[in-house]
Amino acid sequence: MMKNFKYVAMMAAALTLGLSSCSNNDDLGNGETIDTGRPTKMTLAITQPTTYATDGNATAAEVDIKTVDVYIYSGSTFIKRENFKVDDGDFVQDSTDPAVWKLATGKEITTTTGAKNIYVGVNLSEELAGKIAGTNPGTFAQTVASAAALNSDGFAMFSRTTTTADLVATDATDYDTKNTVSTTVARLLAKVVVKEKSSSATVAPEGKFHNLKFTVHNVNTKFFPLPSATFVDPNHESQTVFSDFIKGTSYTNVNKSTVTDPEDIKAIYTTENTSLGDLQGDHTYVHVEAAFVPTTINGWVGENLTTEADINPGDIFYRVIVEGKNYYFSDKDQATAYASAKTGTLTEYIGGLSYYNVFLNPNPAKGENKFDVLRNTIYTVNITKINGLGEGKDVAIDPEVPIVAPTNLSVEIDIEDWSTNDQDSELTGK
Repeated sequence: MMKNFKYVAMMAAALTLGLSSCSNNDDLGNGETIDTGRPTKMTLAITQPTTYATDGNATAAEVDIKTVDVYIYSGSTFIKRENFKVDDGDFVQDSTDPAVWKLATGKEITTTTGAKNIYVGVNLSEELAGKIAGTNPGTFAQTVASAAALNSDGFAMFSRTTTTADLVATDATDYDTKNTVSTTVARLLAKVVVKEKSSSATVAPEGKFHNLKFTVHNVNTKFFPLPSATFVDPNHESQTVFSDFIKGTSYTNVNKSTVTDPEDIKAIYTTENTSLGDLQGDHTYVHVEAAFVPTTINGWVGENLTTEADINPGDIFYRVIVEGKNYYFSDKDQATAYASAKTGTLTEYIGGLSYYNVFLNPNPAKGENKFDVLRNTIYTVNITKINGLGEGKDVAIDPEVPIVAPTNLSVEIDIEDWSTNDQDSELTGK
């Protein structure tokens, strides 16, 4: 079950380092020879305190570890990257603590003594892992074609902060203390869930909504592997680079409020996206689709407004607004004639579908700006009420217009680490 504002512990990776003596000079394989100390061997132990068995917010896939990449730097100079595959036996489970996985004998990482900066990536694609190597993961932006690129090989994770270590020789008296290093990793993606808070949420004054679905738009294609302590992403200040964002390509079902098992909850994943401003084009948002069936269908015969046969979910209909009142038609010609006769406004609803937008995180709690979407966070949008019809087309937002509260959609948002952000929302149309 999701718990409001409960900050769940992130995965921890403990690094245990061992040294052996040899020459002081080490060829890093990047064309540069650097005097970084005596060559060493580094062993790695990954501890996962928040597992599927103890984290009620996560699915088994969201906590699974398949690969581990370790990046070692001497200051800002890249030394090496080592890749390990759990299924190939690179790691063995600790005999006393099943939550701890250690590098198998013979799999040690060769490095050198002295001050080191260490980063750990989990479940990174080979392409992404290779691109990170040699860069500053906190300032060099990576690009993905879609959010799915960050969970195609398991859920991608990366260090939360730079881990520093001053490594000593194996015969040093403080070896066990100095050469044991801990770091934390977090998922690179955020998770978006939409729920109907109650069965009454889909009942409107003039009809009922059916088959609610959602997708996520304005997915950021750029990210820093290492997160910023001040919530800055690669396009944080670029309020006009709308080409960095992509629309969702598929819809998934809105969840019933009774669904609580993470394995059964329908979700969509998105990348981190933060901005200095509040323009619609800068922020990630949920796009809700709902099929509406009006209670009364009108006709326009001669000069008379009539009542016609009911329509079914999925049927096309037309809404005519005359002096603030809604009239619904199944016949386009009659709807057009009535709108013309009464100087009304006509809107077509193909498939009976109506659309609403909900921007996430309106009440930030961690120091980020309003509507920022952060990694390793679940954003749950609870639809509390649909007050009226939305847009008749799957239209894009106006990127240059500031975000305003929805009028025909009431929502609540809850946040937690694999945090949830629950947001109650009422859907309000035009």
